[in-house]
Amino acid sequence: IQHLNGLLRATSGAIYYDGENQHEILKQLATSEIVIATRFHAVVLGLVSQCRVLPVLYSNKTKNILKEEPLKKHTSFQIGGPADLMLIPECAREVAEISRILREEEIPYFFMGNGSNLLVSDKGYRGAVIKTTGLCEISTSGNSMTVSAGVMMSKAANLLLRNGLSGFEALSGIPGTVGGAVCMNAGAYGSEIKDVLTETTYLDG
Repeated sequence: IQHLNGLLRATSGAIYYDGENQHEILKQLATSEIVIATRFHAVVLGLVSQCRVLPVLYSNKTKNILKEEPLKKHTSFQIGGPADLMLIPECAREVAEISRILREEEIPYFFMGNGSNLLVSDKGYRGAVIKTTGLCEISTSGNSMTVSAGVMMSKAANLLLRNGLSGFEALSGIPGTVGGAVCMNAGAYGSEIKDVLTETTYLDG
């Protein structure tokens, strides 16, 4: 029992049991489904507590690491249960490093932009959600614009307007991020994002 108790402390990070709960541990271990769920949850949260994410990617930016985050707070329909982990990177390097770590730990993950028209189960998501809204760099040069994935379409349209650049007007009302629009080739009023897109930089893998 002592060995089991120590093992749970070592592997779970944020999830641990003291000596008073040893009988409860053994009761849970009798059900394989609970054991699997507990171990998986422990590994996910352990990414933070065991220094696999926090120091490498965020230093002291703990606001960008959310545990048990209700996805209803991040979708336009305001639905969705909790994600085990939500990570909000602020640069391309962080996106690449997060993805690498999650793959190494065999943790399921998916990318979320503004959560527009996204349907999420009340059961939530068992894994990590990488939210791209922290990727908000935007600039213009000549007759072109460079935009990070997390920039809202409306913000991109406003910048183009201020710089006297056209071609984006029909897309300005799409309630999502540029990254999401590129991923699904969003369009409106006979125009699509591919019509104004010249180059993309993306994560392979």
